[in-house]
Amino acid sequence: MMQILTLITILIPAGIKFTEAPVTERGIDELSGSPSFVDYNSDGIIDFWAGYAYLNDGEGNFAKQPASKWGGGRVVCFADYDNDGYPDILTTRRISVDTLHDTCYILLYRNLGPPDWGMEDVSLQAGLTDTILNRDLVDVAWLDYDADGWLDFYVSSYEFPMSVGHEDYLYHNNGDGTFTDVSSQAGILGNEVCSRGISVGDFNDDNRIDIFVSVYRLQRNLLFANKGDGTFDEVAMEKGVIGEGGLFYRGHNIGACWGDYDNDGHLDLFTPITHHPGYPGDSTNHLWQNDGPPDYTFTDYIWDSGIYSAEIGSAPSWADYDNDGDLDLYWVNLYGSPGAQGWLYRNEGDSRFTDVTSLTGLKNWQRKNYALWADINSDGFLDAYIPYEGSNSFFISDAGNDNHWLLIKVIGKASDTGFTEPSTNASAIGTRITAWADDLCVMRELAPSAGNGYGSPFNHFLHFGLGYHNLVDSLVVRFPTGEVRTYEYVDADQMLVINERQIITYEVGIPVIQNPLLSQYADIWVVPIEGDLTNPEVKVTMDGEEVAVEMEGAEGSEA
Repeated sequence: MMQILTLITILIPAGIKFTEAPVTERGIDELSGSPSFVDYNSDGIIDFWAGYAYLNDGEGNFAKQPASKWGGGRVVCFADYDNDGYPDILTTRRISVDTLHDTCYILLYRNLGPPDWGMEDVSLQAGLTDTILNRDLVDVAWLDYDADGWLDFYVSSYEFPMSVGHEDYLYHNNGDGTFTDVSSQAGILGNEVCSRGISVGDFNDDNRIDIFVSVYRLQRNLLFANKGDGTFDEVAMEKGVIGEGGLFYRGHNIGACWGDYDNDGHLDLFTPITHHPGYPGDSTNHLWQNDGPPDYTFTDYIWDSGIYSAEIGSAPSWADYDNDGDLDLYWVNLYGSPGAQGWLYRNEGDSRFTDVTSLTGLKNWQRKNYALWADINSDGFLDAYIPYEGSNSFFISDAGNDNHWLLIKVIGKASDTGFTEPSTNASAIGTRITAWADDLCVMRELAPSAGNGYGSPFNHFLHFGLGYHNLVDSLVVRFPTGEVRTYEYVDADQMLVINERQIITYEVGIPVIQNPLLSQYADIWVVPIEGDLTNPEVKVTMDGEEVAVEMEGAEGSEA
């Protein structure tokens, strides 16, 4: 009897892999504080901060700026609070006296700009003079909650002593370099909990930035909905993100991250839970999908997502590491207990995720504190900085597929001295951009905190994976002021800088078409103009900058 052996070959895509590169091999010889990716010198290239500014040459090699050394702090959140064009640092400092006494300070460091790129402590000049006793200020976040063009900030208060919660702080930017505590009048007070991470984002699509606070010690999370009049409503229970858990744990979050993982145009929320699976009825991670209008409540899809609830999860971040157009998920473990690991989950595009940690080369190391994502070598694929016990390394993507991408930096109109309100803050925090390419819709929002939840800072560049699409049909930019601008036919695979102040006006005998300039990079914008081009009048307005205009037609071109 003849037997027929059938061989079945299963083809698994090679996918993206990461190669570890110690930071010392890239020019970083000293680290302190909480590292961060930031465009420190505002040249459109992502730099690295670790107690000093390390400027990037665009290929992932960094040069230390000795004058940029700071005076110390904890978590770091960069943004341009004084609208001078250079990102500054908000942080906190804690001094423990004994187990019953603790002192904290809020610190503000101003970027002095060229030529030395120094950093100056301006906390006292800014009015941040209070000594905050017996509470632990663990996270900070910039936001322009009143959309006046000046960045305000939120600070979370953790426990002191153990399991004793406190109220958080909201500070208003007065526009003159000083800040005022508005926690009471804004409706932030009255919630004495053990706050950890802060994640800001516009969850209800009203163009007002909202605040989610991850809360520890068996306590409820907080969600502050911005009412648009300078005050907030706490709506975590109403919206379904309070963190109801099992018999032993509710909340117990160390961080969270906003992101539109299902590409429906609404921000969703992931929160890893510090929990213990051995306890019956214990809690799990939460993947809260935004149900959208009219109520903007959330439904937990964690059980159907394929995401494992690992112990001691913290500091999550969304990142489209494979440029396929949907957000993938990474989070770490904080304390390094047995079995606790870091995880990378690939978004399969159907609200399900697959663990690809080992396949991508991001090993399951113990005790990682956070992960930072940025394209440090300008190839369009996200790289990572993941410190783990005994090592500080970048993990460089091999750009191992043909997927397309866009990387966008936005500069707000308030970067122009003498701006009239309302205007977008210079860092453009609160700006939302939606890219449409055939049936693909990708939305990203500029809403950073020191931790993007806790310990994983956002870098102010918006990254769009586009899959096989090499052209974006339309790019819709919504500024915090409510102004919306649309760009059509944008080529993929480039870095764009959108400066809100710069306008190109075309007049060809038809209604005026206005488009902001995608500045700083050549050959990135083409606008087709239809109509009678006989003796056309072309008017270009660009704040006094020199531009070349070329008209091209059947009889050739004329510059």
